[in-house]
Amino acid sequence: MHITSENKTVERKTAYIVLLSWIISVMPLTWLGYGSDGDAWSVAKAAKTIYLTRQYVRSRSTGFPLFEVTVTPLVNIGQWYLSNLLPLLFGIMIFMALIRLSEKGVFRHPKITLFSFMFLPVMVKNATSTMDYLPALALLIWAYVCLIEHRWVVAGLLIGIACGFRPTSALFVIPATIYTYIETKKSFQVFQILLISFISGVIAYSPALFKYGISIPYGSIKLDQQTMILITGYNFLRLFGIVQSLVLMVCFAVIIQQIIINKNFTSFFLFHITNILVWAVLFLFLPDEPEYLLPMIPSVIFILDRYLSRKIFLYVSLILLSYHIIQVDALGGRSGDRYIKVAFKNGFTVRDIQDRVLKLSIREAANKYVTSTKTVLMYGKHEISAANDLWTVRNGMDCQRDGNLCVSGRIRDEQKLETLHLEGFRLVVWRGEMWEYSRTGTSLPSYVEVIDSLSSFFGVPIYGKALTQ
Repeated sequence: MHITSENKTVERKTAYIVLLSWIISVMPLTWLGYGSDGDAWSVAKAAKTIYLTRQYVRSRSTGFPLFEVTVTPLVNIGQWYLSNLLPLLFGIMIFMALIRLSEKGVFRHPKITLFSFMFLPVMVKNATSTMDYLPALALLIWAYVCLIEHRWVVAGLLIGIACGFRPTSALFVIPATIYTYIETKKSFQVFQILLISFISGVIAYSPALFKYGISIPYGSIKLDQQTMILITGYNFLRLFGIVQSLVLMVCFAVIIQQIIINKNFTSFFLFHITNILVWAVLFLFLPDEPEYLLPMIPSVIFILDRYLSRKIFLYVSLILLSYHIIQVDALGGRSGDRYIKVAFKNGFTVRDIQDRVLKLSIREAANKYVTSTKTVLMYGKHEISAANDLWTVRNGMDCQRDGNLCVSGRIRDEQKLETLHLEGFRLVVWRGEMWEYSRTGTSLPSYVEVIDSLSSFFGVPIYGKALTQ
């Protein structure tokens, strides 16, 4: 196999070296718990319930049935050591899709594209966590491969199957149909993709649809418009990093200007710019996680590859990869009391590792924690109790099976706090994670203890650092 690019070739051996390097570098992260995202631990908890009840249970919001069901035996047999390998496998599928696109001559700089795409910090994080982002992305990229190869039926089928992993994957049908019409000029082909995507999507998503119906993925806490704008902007910039995003904006401004001047509106450009816009618009309504923008990453990288010179593309790629180690951040203050403060901080991957170490450290400390006083710690609910046989549910809370410690999310119901206090519970919240109280105007009663140090609470060293710190 030879992949041609500007009179240069990428040998099969080179491709395998990149893949092997990627696997070796990301594999150790699969051992660090289910992930830094609390949702990954919720997936594990749902997998445990599915295994015990033999019934589908969603992990959160809309449900992500194909991933939740597929990962269930892995969680129950080998915890995160096995479940994290599923997204890793889909990461390899993405690599193979990139190789296929290279064979089709889609890339001008295949070596840089392969390396920069696979080693992007957000890719590394989600290839090593029990999350559904990469499985859905892998199917969408393979759907794009099928579009390039004019296999319209298979493309529609893959888009539909991706909906079983993440229902928002259905939006990929928008750029797909635009590309199909430009290439074929046939309305029938467009209708065919829409129909197949819809039918296969409904089938793939049916476990959640039949049990829960159509769910709206919005949280229970309503924030003011100014806060939402700040959160949207901040999380958007977190995908690539603040400095990196500014570099990308400059590159895209130059590229789009040249496209307009030359009137070079190819099917390639229209597909990818539409794909970017679709996910950017969705993010305005659902800005909670940078990963919601993950489906637009292929389009960003592919456009850079197509329209930048090799030298500039290489420099931009190195800037993107620097986000692993160091970043310029603009977030200051504590949880619930944030302000803009520009500073150099550890990079995306470093912070991800620190947070995952913290979660594992807290889980171990909570498992061994002994107290004679009934205690509710309003922190660490996901990572402490998820798929953990040492914990059970009592009074609607996750509690030690043979102890007095319970964990929960931040309790904002003052009546519930009062009831627990009267029942003799010690109520504890960590100052590092109490934004819900500040944002909702909830006043903490005097009997709720606010602690500054988790190490002091547990009485043992707690390692790592939360993403919110």
